[in-house]
Amino acid sequence: MSVTDVYVDFHTHDISFNSSISVVNIMPYDDITSVNLPNIYFSTGYHPWYIHNHQFKPHELINKLSLPLFIAIGECGLDINSIASMALQEQIFRHHVELSEKFEKPIIIHCVKAYSDIIRIKKDMKPTQPWILHSFNGNYQIAMQCLNHNMKLSFGYISDELFSKLNLLDIPDESFFLESDNSGKTIDEIFKRFSHLKGMDINKLKSQIFQNFKNICPSIH
Repeated sequence: MSVTDVYVDFHTHDISFNSSISVVNIMPYDDITSVNLPNIYFSTGYHPWYIHNHQFKPHELINKLSLPLFIAIGECGLDINSIASMALQEQIFRHHVELSEKFEKPIIIHCVKAYSDIIRIKKDMKPTQPWILHSFNGNYQIAMQCLNHNMKLSFGYISDELFSKLNLLDIPDESFFLESDNSGKTIDEIFKRFSHLKGMDINKLKSQIFQNFKNICPSIH
């Protein structure tokens, strides 16, 4: 299979067979023993929406991260709209960062109105593993701040509103991913939309994101 034939869906909640490479997000306590599909990989972490009703259990994360199909930690992070306090969210996010470093896996970050806190924590903890802000919807200034702090951005279906506050031409080719998340859009729709808005050939876009994926997950062939 040529890399120009492959869509990489960097963050999704849908486990299904298709020709794309998918990184499926699950909670650490979810059971995937019955899943055996090609091109399916996993990430796992405690989403900030749900940490108030499920005690953080590092062993659940460790058990999953020890399995070869788990290639990333997350989604985890900070969300101003979560019921959990920001102090608790930060404490648990820092645990995820520590495990990201220990297992040498990238971390997929959920961030809502807390970009300055994510940057502060990154400066404080000085991680060596890649940080990727999933479903990024900040403005141009926030995007540049995150990129300047060596983070990468993952985009879903870019609305006209989001496009108007971003300059996609200034997003370096090696610094972004695309994802379907739970948007209801297919990954090919998302690639076609991004290709049009960035003015980038669709096959070049597929190849670039596949290379970006290999760069942060070198075990993927």
